[in-house]
Amino acid sequence: MKESRKPVSRIAYFDCFAGASGNMIVGALIDAGADARKLKACLKKLPLGKYRISVRKAKANFISGTKFSVAAPGGQHERNLRDILEVLAGSGLPVEVVKDCSRIFERLAVAEARVHGVKIDEVHFHEVGATDSIIDIVGAVYLLHELGVEGVYTSGFSLGAGLTRCSHGVLPVPAPATVELLKGIPVTSAGYDAELVTPTGASILSTLSRGYGGIPAMRIERSGYGVGDRKIGDLPNCLRVLIGVKEGSILRDGVDIIMTNLDDISPQVYDLLMERLYESGALEVYLQPVQMKKNRPGVLVTAIAPSRVTEDVAETFFKETGTLGVRIVRADRRKLPREVVKVDTGFGVVRVKVACGPDGRTIVHPEYDDVRRIAKREGLTFRKVHDLVMKSASSTNKKGEPRIG
Repeated sequence: MKESRKPVSRIAYFDCFAGASGNMIVGALIDAGADARKLKACLKKLPLGKYRISVRKAKANFISGTKFSVAAPGGQHERNLRDILEVLAGSGLPVEVVKDCSRIFERLAVAEARVHGVKIDEVHFHEVGATDSIIDIVGAVYLLHELGVEGVYTSGFSLGAGLTRCSHGVLPVPAPATVELLKGIPVTSAGYDAELVTPTGASILSTLSRGYGGIPAMRIERSGYGVGDRKIGDLPNCLRVLIGVKEGSILRDGVDIIMTNLDDISPQVYDLLMERLYESGALEVYLQPVQMKKNRPGVLVTAIAPSRVTEDVAETFFKETGTLGVRIVRADRRKLPREVVKVDTGFGVVRVKVACGPDGRTIVHPEYDDVRRIAKREGLTFRKVHDLVMKSASSTNKKGEPRIG
């Protein structure tokens, strides 16, 4: 794979210290310099009937920002997923905008279907299917596109607590759909009796974000604050966005390290144990020889997993080993952004992990299982197939670009 300098990318980081809603996301982007007039012209392409948009400067406590709001006379319009996708398809919006908006609504439909115990095509959006929420979602995606943002990153979410009223009646905060959308993402209650994250805000950011946690390494060019509708004690009800550039992004997230010491099981158990731990969601599993109390030889088994599957991994330890306890340590992780692409080797398609290093260098790792499968089928050595994949991945097209992807 030839080394190449990746162009500096523009990113947006949403700091959700007071939660997030659709109108706060749009307001923050306008406050950061996005053109509200272009947004209004874009939204006219949506066949949504009559509505009125307001964009004005406002304050959240002592922070000055932009308040974006939509008023649609005639009450809420109930739509299903097909209705919304048809609205997007016939809008004439840029293909990338339609694609991202569709992803957001499809993901939201899956969440609603799980919450209400129905099929996806039976889901009828209420609040999120209303004109104002469609405008919030399309507006957020369109403005990110207009600002040239190539990657979205988000802090953890402050969810709030208490109860909220919607078309379904009274619901706990966070709303069930919000909880479904934010599974596996760092959250906190923040100690405020209010709905801080709405389903619209959760659907936009959880679909578009590439990573969660602290501010990624970046050079800040712009910042903006989207002001919300509530007064929440001393908490400024606004959402902050930071927009800037970085090269060779290093992502930050968190994982759990689950460990146990074993000295009383057959070595034959470890192979199946590792397999079951991976099946339960572990990202990595490894064994280390240790000397335990009374100088007994033992094995330290360690699994690294996302927080959303930690309990499943711990349960697997108990079921498969008979251990009386496991230790769980929360750890920050830094990782390179990567994607899995498919490479045609001539013997078949091989999945390849492609990452970009901090210096812009492209890093390629063929998927072991795919290489092994082809090597066995063709009677070739593992190294021979591996080298063939690397050669195919590094070949270039007429423009001199990697053929990968």
